[in-house]
Amino acid sequence: MVGFMSRQAIDGSGATLRTSGADTILSLEDGLYRFNGSGRLYRVERFAGDTIDIEFDDRKRIARVKHSSGRSIQFGYSSALGSGESDLAYIQDQNGPLVTYGYDGQDRLVSATYRDGSARHYLYEHPAYNYALTGIEDETGTRYATYTYNADGLATSSEHAGMAQKADFQYQSDGATVHTNALGAVERITFTGADPYRKIASITTQAGTESWTYAPYSGTGSDFRRRVKSHAHRSGRIDLFTYQDLTDPVLGEVVIKRETEASNRAEATVTEVWRRRDTNQIVKRVSSASTQTWVHNARGQVVQETTVTPAGASRTTTNTYCEQINPQMGCPVLGLLLSVDGPLPGTADIVTYTYYPEDAPGCASGGAACIYRKGDLWKTIQPLGIITEVLAYNGDGRPQLVMDPNGVVTEYQYTPRGWLASTTVKGADDASTADDRVTAMEYLPTGQVSRVTSPDGSVASYEYDAAQRLIKVGDGAGNTIQYTLDAAGNRIHESYRGPDGQVTRTQSRVYNGLSQLVTLADGQANPTDFTYDAVGNQVSVTSPLGHVTQQEYDSLNRLKRTLQDVGGIGAETGFKYDAEGNVVEVSDPKGLKTTYARNGFGDVLTQVSPDTGTTTFTYDSAGNVLSRTDARGVTASYSYDALGRTTAVTFIDPAADIHYVYDQPSSQCTEGERAGVGRLASMIDPSGRTDYCYNLMGDLVRRVQVTDGQALTLRYAYEASGRLQSMTYPDGSLVDYGYDALGQVISMGVTPAGGSREVLLQGLKTLPFGPVTTWTFGNGRRLDRSYDQDYRPVAISDARDGLNVAFGFDPVGNMTSLTDVGQQGQGATLDYDALGRLTAFKDARTGVAIEQYSYDATGNRLSFANSAGTQLYVYAADSHRLTSVHGATRTYDTAGNTLTIGSEWQYAYDLAGQLSSSTDAASVQATYRHNAARQRVLQQAGAERALHLHGQGGEWLGRYAESGAPAQQVVWLGSRPVGLLQAGRILYIESDHLGSPRAVIDPQRDVAVWSWSMLAEAFGSAAPSEDPDQNGIAVTFDLRFPGQRYELTSGLSYNYFRDYEAKSGRYSQSDPIGLQGGPSTYAYVGSAPLSFADPLGLEKNKRCVVAAEVVGVVCGTLGGAVLGGNLGAAGGGAACSVTGPGALVCAGAGGLSGAAAGGFVGGIAGQKAGRAAGEAFCPEDGERCDKKLDTALLRRAGIDGHAVKEDWLGTNKGISFYDLCGCDDGRIVVKRMGCRGAVVEETNYRWK
Repeated sequence: MVGFMSRQAIDGSGATLRTSGADTILSLEDGLYRFNGSGRLYRVERFAGDTIDIEFDDRKRIARVKHSSGRSIQFGYSSALGSGESDLAYIQDQNGPLVTYGYDGQDRLVSATYRDGSARHYLYEHPAYNYALTGIEDETGTRYATYTYNADGLATSSEHAGMAQKADFQYQSDGATVHTNALGAVERITFTGADPYRKIASITTQAGTESWTYAPYSGTGSDFRRRVKSHAHRSGRIDLFTYQDLTDPVLGEVVIKRETEASNRAEATVTEVWRRRDTNQIVKRVSSASTQTWVHNARGQVVQETTVTPAGASRTTTNTYCEQINPQMGCPVLGLLLSVDGPLPGTADIVTYTYYPEDAPGCASGGAACIYRKGDLWKTIQPLGIITEVLAYNGDGRPQLVMDPNGVVTEYQYTPRGWLASTTVKGADDASTADDRVTAMEYLPTGQVSRVTSPDGSVASYEYDAAQRLIKVGDGAGNTIQYTLDAAGNRIHESYRGPDGQVTRTQSRVYNGLSQLVTLADGQANPTDFTYDAVGNQVSVTSPLGHVTQQEYDSLNRLKRTLQDVGGIGAETGFKYDAEGNVVEVSDPKGLKTTYARNGFGDVLTQVSPDTGTTTFTYDSAGNVLSRTDARGVTASYSYDALGRTTAVTFIDPAADIHYVYDQPSSQCTEGERAGVGRLASMIDPSGRTDYCYNLMGDLVRRVQVTDGQALTLRYAYEASGRLQSMTYPDGSLVDYGYDALGQVISMGVTPAGGSREVLLQGLKTLPFGPVTTWTFGNGRRLDRSYDQDYRPVAISDARDGLNVAFGFDPVGNMTSLTDVGQQGQGATLDYDALGRLTAFKDARTGVAIEQYSYDATGNRLSFANSAGTQLYVYAADSHRLTSVHGATRTYDTAGNTLTIGSEWQYAYDLAGQLSSSTDAASVQATYRHNAARQRVLQQAGAERALHLHGQGGEWLGRYAESGAPAQQVVWLGSRPVGLLQAGRILYIESDHLGSPRAVIDPQRDVAVWSWSMLAEAFGSAAPSEDPDQNGIAVTFDLRFPGQRYELTSGLSYNYFRDYEAKSGRYSQSDPIGLQGGPSTYAYVGSAPLSFADPLGLEKNKRCVVAAEVVGVVCGTLGGAVLGGNLGAAGGGAACSVTGPGALVCAGAGGLSGAAAGGFVGGIAGQKAGRAAGEAFCPEDGERCDKKLDTALLRRAGIDGHAVKEDWLGTNKGISFYDLCGCDDGRIVVKRMGCRGAVVEETNYRWK
């Protein structure tokens, strides 16, 4: 290769070869590969800062590979039979062989035996091609892979055990190849003609043909690389590519690739990517929205990344590295990353890294005493001096002991093959392991996770088929989830089973040959059908009732139109985008438009909504919101610390300001409760303040809410395993939890203040990985819940005067019948329109409508009819604001908040947009205050003042007098209220399928003393019965639908982020999350109040999410960890890169948070873990993943973005063309540059 200056790869990757003296350097995405004059690779210089040197013996064989840390592996050889050559016999490290290789008499590799004694075998069975690999037997002795060849030695098939992932290939006389996949789908691949370096010319499948053209090899416009010129998609869209070589005065010799996507469509976008000709590193990207530039040092490492918008705004991140070896100055190895600064100006947000300057003293003698090597990452110092420290590594360079900023040490152990075996979070007692939290992982010989044991001892097990695909998940009691897979690995059936093998939940799917889901059938075999366009976009959904939703896409595969109930309601929603793929306009079914003006970073500068008016935003250089001005002209200004945490929200009136304190525990926290580094310590707001105290494990152990000078304290106690043991209310009342071996709550007790313990619940039972089915109250009263095979409620049964109802559903899951068994079989039938909105509530016996509702296409209620007549609802033509009901007018402020309802109510709002006062027709005024978490904590009407307390999940815990004396306190099991403490007594609460309370039971007399009938008006406007036992003693209890508390002083129900008006079935304020909650920003749960819940007042929860919150409390590990992805957590922890700062977060977050946190069961931890599990199990629609995560943000999260892309894309996929993108829910995914289009890979990392 000597004699040329530079060459580029012909495969389109852009990889370059260049000469440097006697060396040849290959530049790839991850670093530089140096070859000597003999063509042997002898050194790898990774852009991450480390190096690998390859040493050869006197026979030019690889003898040792040495990492810059000093760790190395050796290669050993044995003489080959019948030749003068030698075979690689083993690879070993300081602990002995990692893998040993075996050969047969024909010198063919036949086995690889690993350190744990397991072995993989290789088969050669072709009669003509003796060295053609025909099969692989895995470590269990099972034939895992089979390969076949034709007479010319070309591969004709590849498959895994049981014909899984089978691929067949046929070679045709015209040079085309026909590929048949495991599901029988055929694609014909043609190639370019006689020019060298044949390239794919077209691929034809059942969906159509896509094709490519390339620059010619010779003649005009010749290009030996034959780079792509055009790409014609199956949709008819054509992308064009041009290239230009030039010498830039700053960048030097560069190659500019200009890509015009959808060149023949109105959505055409142009992007230029500039790369250095010698190294292929990206140095500039130019689009209509911004120009990004990258500056590299001589080693090819990025030292500066800058984004500049057309308006001139810029964001810059700067990296510094070890430019010379100087251990005393923190540079034991050349090229190590020292700091990441930016994008904020100045150095406040700088993250620095320190490294061990030399080997540990024990390295001289080797073995376990060698706990770190020169150049190993030692400390990550985040802004504000928050330090994470790696105390020790194992011999392979994997983190073994890591200390968090609070001094808590986590120990990681690995199997002989390097898989994560356990994580141990060390407790406060160094002399004992009793307070440690250990999560253990076991593996099959083939490397799949087979068992995870959580800190509480509960177990999750996993089984796989012979093709190493997951087919069963189990718990320690014998409950299982079983998966049936098709040949491509798609799950076509799943069933939940108890220990007796009885099916409790089931679901089936049908896929086409392209692995696109075409039918999804529930447990009752009700099918939902899907169709797709030529490029794989889903274009129609047909419900089990035959209702069709159509979806249209633009040429860049962005959703541009949905039409719900085609041929019926025809609710149409449209979307428009800017050139970067950001939404800039949404038109709703009423034809009203919400628009978004954005800057070059994609941040929304102005939002114009028909409901909330114009809202404007400003941002800092890190993309944090600096100010928000709503349509009222109220500006909220935001301040942040160097870690990007909100420290203050300020308004024109300082009395409305909110402040947040981190890291420094308040004086309320006692010894053992002050591990607050990296955690919220206090909130100071107009209502007072709230302080948080944490133990070493990070568990919240004390929360002190001070409102108007009165302190209300909640305390939490945990078992050593992390399970919630008890919760103490402000008056000293204590709730305790009992668990079974699965980590499930099986009992709850209550000890009233100054009283004796009483059993609240006992004998709790659950369905496999599902909701609670039964419990017995302390007085022996039993409540049973029955479910169908979709885990939908069939009945809730209490034999006495409690809740005793039966449910029926239509094929799409709408509740269509409701029978109150306890009221002589009284019942109702429910009708819905094609969009699932309740239209009629009928008497089941007569079929006569009790209430009727109608809606426009957007979801606004148009009428309500009952025996008293029909009420018409009138809306403003330019918004969804309800202007009158039955002649009673309503008014709003410019932000869409309801100001008046006829002459009956007047409302006012504070600067934060929360209800601050209400005035009734008699001019009686009530005022309200909220804390920084938007929890309503103070309510005053006249001389009466009431304090309110909420749990960490937003659940209402109690009402207290101004003195702090409790009036009522509620005990929760996840999202369900189960107990009411009042006047020193405990009453039982029975809730419906959604968690709404329907009966309160006096345990001593065993009668209902409060009830709220499910047969009353469906949207909750009917008042409960406060004296159903007619003893003359009224019981007032204000909980309503999940998350709601009725307030007589306003006529509304407080619903956390806003207030709900049951009479109209809508909220009094527009949705704070805008259109994310649906096109009707005022409607409650899509007008299906008996099918969905909205505990936060933001958007409806899916049924399974509501159930999963209870699973989180009851099942803990198995609800939170299994459904939430325990397998992924364990695998993610094991698969972490062992180099770079990102390894620590990956191992910690993947191995610990997923597996161990699922076991921290209870009211505050279990509910959140359960909800997370539920969201993962049934993710919400439309979760956005379009936030480009810059280097600085990733570094602050401890993530090495380059390493993550390498892990998930490999090193040969052109990773510079991909970005790490943040989802709304915190996930990190990989997308094409700019975070547009479909998700390419979903990682196991989180950015928030």
